[in-house]
Parts: sequence; C-alpha cells; structure tokens
Amino acid sequence: MNRIILIGFFAFSTFVFSQKKGATDLTPFVNPFIGTDGTGHTFPGACLPFGMVQPSPDNVNIGWDYTSGYQYKNPEIIGFSQTHLSGTGINDLGDVLLFPFVDNKTSNFKTTYYKESEKASPGFYTVMLKDSIKVSLTATERVAFNRFQYPSKKAKLLVDIQHGLRFLTDSLVLNSKVTIENNKTISGYCHNKNWVERKYFFTLIFDTPFSNAIELPKNLKDKAPRYILDF
Repeated sequence: MNRIILIGFFAFSTFVFSQKKGATDLTPFVNPFIGTDGTGHTFPGACLPFGMVQPSPDNVNIGWDYTSGYQYKNPEIIGFSQTHLSGTGINDLGDVLLFPFVDNKTSNFKTTYYKESEKASPGFYTVMLKDSIKVSLTATERVAFNRFQYPSKKAKLLVDIQHGLRFLTDSLVLNSKVTIENNKTISGYCHNKNWVERKYFFTLIFDTPFSNAIELPKNLKDKAPRYILDF
C-alpha cells in the first residue's frame, strides 16, 4: 500500500492572482533546467513570478558552485528546501529542508535518484528517488506544496530548519523558535545571517498526521532544530 504525504509550506497567508484574458501561453517554451549546470546558478524547482517560495532540490548546501543548491550533473539529492535564489552568484535562502526516506537513518541524509525521471516545467518539478519515493513540487505565490509518494506504509521525513545555502559560514542561523502545534502542523521563525541578515516566518501543514516527532541532537553551532517525523 502506498503512502502519500502532501505538505504545504506557508510563508504568508494571502493570495492574489491575476491573468489577462486572451494572453498567449508561452510556458511550453520554458526549460527550467537552463542555467543549472556549471556556474549558471539557477534551480529547476517550482515558482511563480515575484513569488515568496521556490521549492526545489538541493544537491549540496555549501560552496560557490551551489549558490542555488543544485547542479544538473550531481547524482545525489540531500533534500528539498522551500526558498531559492536564481542567478545571483552568491549563496542564501534554502529555508526549511524536507527529506523523505524509509529506512532508520539519523544522519547522512542524502540519496541518489533516477535522472530520467526528473522533469521540470513552469511551476512544477518531479523526480523519483532511488528508494522509489516520488517527489512532486509546485507553488503559489506564498505557498510551496511538497508531495511525497512512498512505496509502502513506512514513511519518514526529515524536517531541517537549520539547513541553508551558505558560502563559508559554519552556521547561518542566529536564533530560532519552532513549535510543533499538533500532529499536522509545525510553525516557527528563523533569524539568519548569510549574504544578508533576515528573519523568516513559516508554517508547515501536513495532510497526513505524523505519529511521532524526534528532535535530532544539535551540532555545536546549531541554533535551529531538525526533526525526524514518522507517519
């Protein structure tokens, strides 16, 4: 029996949409993978123009080659964070990493994936991980949707608030406060300093309740929690 988990990452709670009637649809001509190899510093994930969220895969979270978290030829994924910069040439964002898995690991969170399964189009990204977890990402202006389809009833998820895309800094989180509201909601804020100093506030809402939440031990300089959720 498959287990499907849908997660909404809310950066704000108001939605405004507009579209001109009769406008020509140019989205079939867009290739989100353009610029994701070498030093193009772009990402293939989902976003809207002027949107606040950009869910996308991360291969590595440190170094100039990974200012957007992603390199097309990298065979591994360490998770899916909810905000990304495109084409800046400097590291930042990469807020709230989600990593779905099925084994009992408590560290070394990464996986290979089937490259031929990786697809991206405007506002949508999908990939199949090596343990047959299908990931689908999309976004509105202020909400990132992460859908994880597990191959069996056993389903685990890393929620990493400490994660961020950085250049040389050991830890970019200055302080944070995260609350598990109930078995379907996690909320909080982070105060980060990397390229710029900033605060972000978030709410994670799960369509499937988690049965257990374990906070992982912090590293010496960590200022934000990481949780493993069981479903």
